Amino acid sequence: MFKKKAVKQKMAEWDAVDNEYRETRNESILEKPFVELDDLLNDYINTNSKNRKFLRNLFKEHRNSRDLLFQYWHNKTKTIESVDDAGKLDLCLAAISLENFLFDDRDSLIGLAELYLASVKAGIDPDPHYQRIGEMSEKKAYGATVKNQIGNFKKTAMFGSIEKKFERIRNQ
Repeated sequence: MFKKKAVKQKMAEWDAVDNEYRETRNESILEKPFVELDDLLNDYINTNSKNRKFLRNLFKEHRNSRDLLFQYWHNKTKTIESVDDAGKLDLCLAAISLENFLFDDRDSLIGLAELYLASVKAGIDPDPHYQRIGEMSEKKAYGATVKNQIGNFKKTAMFGSIEKKFERIRNQ
């Protein structure tokens, strides 16, 4: 389980990595933080609501680390290829939950849609994953209710706009 002081220290490192990434666009510098985020997001999934709130507040204070979360879930989504990758789905959902729709909720909703599509294409039923991670998400956030947007994704306008793509994927 994560230690609060250690996570705060990592955030400073991740902020620096994100700054370097913005300047160089060298994706190899993201490898180490992404592995560390795997561990932190597993902890986020398996901890209590008080610790999740601590982590959300910490990421709220560190914009560059939030940017890193955004890069993380977009990169990880691209690696979902089979039913064996259901754990990656959970990590991506946890990253979106942790980011807490602080960028622009439209970016998060697009991320949820891309993730849903990748999961369906890989043969994973994403609904139970979305519901489980949605339940651990914050009820009220900035411009959207994260808990509902993740947990009830199939009821969102975003889902409705891409539902035909799901049918094509399922029928392949």
